Amino acid sequence: MTRLPVNIVIGGVLAMLVLGLAALSLVWTPHDFAALNIRGKLGPPDATHWLGTDQLGRDVVSQLMAAARNSMSAELLFPSFPPPRPLPSGIVLPSPRVGPAITSPRSPRTGAAAL
Repeated sequence: MTRLPVNIVIGGVLAMLVLGLAALSLVWTPHDFAALNIRGKLGPPDATHWLGTDQLGRDVVSQLMAAARNSMSAELLFPSFPPPRPLPSGIVLPSPRVGPAITSPRSPRTGAAAL
């Protein structure tokens, strides 16, 4: 039997971790992910806030769990609603350049852009 490449194993473990956090966040988070605590802003990791708090005093672990839930719901929801027909790339990604191209003067000796 052949062994799986290490990068596939690591990717699978990380994907399962995110999926597990997303499932767990449906029933439990350590704190309310949107609750503000200005006095506790930028707090270091401790027993109450395992990864600390952000600039508004919100718990980072709770935010990561909520983000995993949102990410996984988007991953599962959007592939089930494809566009009704393929869109031409000209509509989706218009790329004509409007106006003159901006260039920087070049040094005559080295050819590098002058600052």
